[in-house]
Amino acid sequence: MRSSTRFTSSRKMTASRIKSIRLATGLVQEDFARLVNARVRSIGEWESGRVTPNDEHETRLREIEQEIVAQRAKEPFEVD
Repeated sequence: MRSSTRFTSSRKMTASRIKSIRLATGLVQEDFARLVNARVRSIGEWESGRVTPNDEHETRLREIEQEIVAQRAKEPFEVD
């Protein structure tokens, strides 16, 4: 069954949203950092809410999020 997590670009880029995006990619922090072009430490700081991503990284996170949405839209929908 598909997750009910919904991604929208209008929401603020919160710590939990960033972590949800990473988890949706199936990547560990190290690999996700490469994808976003950020330091591994930054990923942890963003996910904990200690630091927020700069504009460049936030833009990349939104792009990844939209890719996830597009991919999920192509998947067949299952009803229990």
